[in-house]
Amino acid sequence: MSTLSVTTYERGFRGLWTALVVNLLLAVACAPLLLALVLVDDPLASLPFFAVLSCLCGPAIVGAFGSFAADDRPAAAFVAAYRRGFLRALLLWAGGAAVLGVLAVNVAGALSGDVAFARPLLPMFVVLAVLVVAVLPYALVGAPLRVAAVVALRRWYLSALNVLVLAVLVTVLLVKPGIGVLIACAPLLYVVWSNARYALTPQEDR
Repeated sequence: MSTLSVTTYERGFRGLWTALVVNLLLAVACAPLLLALVLVDDPLASLPFFAVLSCLCGPAIVGAFGSFAADDRPAAAFVAAYRRGFLRALLLWAGGAAVLGVLAVNVAGALSGDVAFARPLLPMFVVLAVLVVAVLPYALVGAPLRVAAVVALRRWYLSALNVLVLAVLVTVLLVKPGIGVLIACAPLLYVVWSNARYALTPQEDR
């Protein structure tokens, strides 16, 4: 077997192992949220409750990003990144969830006609919601919030892809939590992490 074949095999096995470890640790870190998704028939009807539980996702995603960045020992890298970035990630996610919650209320009011002033502002609410989601991956990778916002706008095509990937992940988790945790989380989050890391890398370092 050629050296190239061995290297490709080793990288493939390492990537598969990292994905399995990340999925398992994400399930452990977000266990209360996943359990609630399984037990509640209509999560959208209990949105504030799930918005609070979703704050567990911030530190868990930082842990996953740490595993992706590590050459080996993904479990140790996950735990180290999780512990190191717990408070910052928790605050970032809580802030994002609060803003999205307010925007969601206004969007729902505009669509139903209950909030008269909100209807003309509906496009702005939607754009702001997308922007909040677009900024989060860059901030969770470690960029300061102001830098994350600038990069999210400057690299809008990568930000749009990240928003789409995260929307797919949330949809899978809402519809099939088991499949989302066991299969979808690691690959989709890897795409988000790769895009964020690439966007934050200075041109001269590429």
